[in-house]
Amino acid sequence: MQSSYSSSDRAGPWTLFAQTPFLRGSTVGQPTRGRPSHYGDMLSLKLPNSGIVCTISHKKIARPDTSKDSEDTLYPDVGIWPTFEDYLNGADPVFDWVLKDAKKKSPSIN
Repeated sequence: MQSSYSSSDRAGPWTLFAQTPFLRGSTVGQPTRGRPSHYGDMLSLKLPNSGIVCTISHKKIARPDTSKDSEDTLYPDVGIWPTFEDYLNGADPVFDWVLKDAKKKSPSIN
């Protein structure tokens, strides 16, 4: 989750708060840019007189743990902030962490 919107705001809470152990995962990266509970799922429409195309949200997306609805972002379990040097060098410290964690949990991964 690197300063992302919408998709991570939707998927993140379900990953974090899954009640079934095999569905429970970890989020890694940076906080999202949007609220986990928000209005979304955009519809486009064209205004008949002006021809202007606009969008409107038509669905409330609510995180599973509604007691945290007032939070302004979804904070990852593991915060990793890639640097500009990482970008310049083609490094991906978030993916590196995920791969290292996967290898630790499943030694058969090479």
